Amino acid sequence: MSVIPTVTQDGVGVISAGQLNAYTFSCYNTGVLRSIVGQTGMTAYLQGTNVPGDGGQGLFYWNYSSVAPDNGTTIIIPSGVVYGAWIMVAQVMVGNLISTTLAASTSYTNDAAAAAGGVVVGQFYRNGSVLQIRVT
Repeated sequence: MSVIPTVTQDGVGVISAGQLNAYTFSCYNTGVLRSIVGQTGMTAYLQGTNVPGDGGQGLFYWNYSSVAPDNGTTIIIPSGVVYGAWIMVAQVMVGNLISTTLAASTSYTNDAAAAAGGVVVGQFYRNGSVLQIRVT
């Protein structure tokens, strides 16, 4: 098993590459998230785009094959990375609540445009004010 030189929060020891997929780590803002190159299976909670609670918060997963452009909200690419990106997990709220994730996301005209923008099959995207799910 490979070991990534990641010091634990208490400053003692390292976390093996295999263990990284077992944790969700937290990032203060997109600047911090852009400094972390992920591995398949990793998840990160973004506290906000610029500061915690500013509406840009949400859960992200590492997609090692993504070539979608960084949009600063739902797709975050670490500096210097050609393949791979942090992709926000669609968060749909029930009732009268509006999902900040979808409200802040890029609008796509159809499934093909959503696919080109990095939306994976089964994820939600918007077409103007209409909520859609990518099926192709």
